[in-house]
Amino acid sequence: MVTTMNTLPVLKSLTITSREIAELTGKRHDHVLRDIDNIMK
Repeated sequence: MVTTMNTLPVLKSLTITSREIAELTGKRHDHVLRDIDNIMK
């Protein structure tokens, strides 16, 4: 049996705002900003 794979176009980049992250995760925006700052260090 031969199977073929469907291919998807490659996206250059995906972005999301810190406010969108806060809304999606149920976190406070200031906590999201703090966490982003800690990740970037």
